[in-house]
Amino acid sequence: MIQRVQSLFLLGAVILCVILMYVPIYELVPLNDSMTLAAGQAANTKFTIFNSAILAIMNGAIGVLALISIFMYKNRNLQIRATNLALLINCGLIGLLFFSADSMSTTFQSKVHYLYGSYLPVIIAIFLFLAIRFIKRDDALVRSADSLLVTPLLAPSLAGGDTLGSRSLSPVVGPVPAVLAGRGAIALN
Repeated sequence: MIQRVQSLFLLGAVILCVILMYVPIYELVPLNDSMTLAAGQAANTKFTIFNSAILAIMNGAIGVLALISIFMYKNRNLQIRATNLALLINCGLIGLLFFSADSMSTTFQSKVHYLYGSYLPVIIAIFLFLAIRFIKRDDALVRSADSLLVTPLLAPSLAGGDTLGSRSLSPVVGPVPAVLAGRGAIALN
């Protein structure tokens, strides 16, 4: 499960969600030196994700969904849905993050300096998008392999010379390749 590429992208998204909780996202720099932002706050204040409860909840939900999605490798449709939901929440987090920074700057009449933490949600969105892409590719690969196995599995009923009324079905010609026979198909020799 962890050796698959999509699992590595999902794990990267989980790690970045944890890092995002502890790094500063942006800071407010006053327009003049004597200005303070609010009672008890310094002039240059760095904000983390914990300054807003909704941002912290959204970030936690993204991390939990990505972590759960790693272990849903047997049910790829549910894995894609969970990762899509995490991507949707992440897009909301990005919008809300920049909206809150803009509203804080207008409220306190200061400039916003975005720090390296503000770029992490964008990287998380890229990781989630790539994970969805590789999950879909893995699903297409499994479906194509299943379609190859359907024909050999039907072969024993046809090879026995089953008849329908007065017509007989033609037997399967040639042995089943060893690659397919090793995956649970019955080889006809």
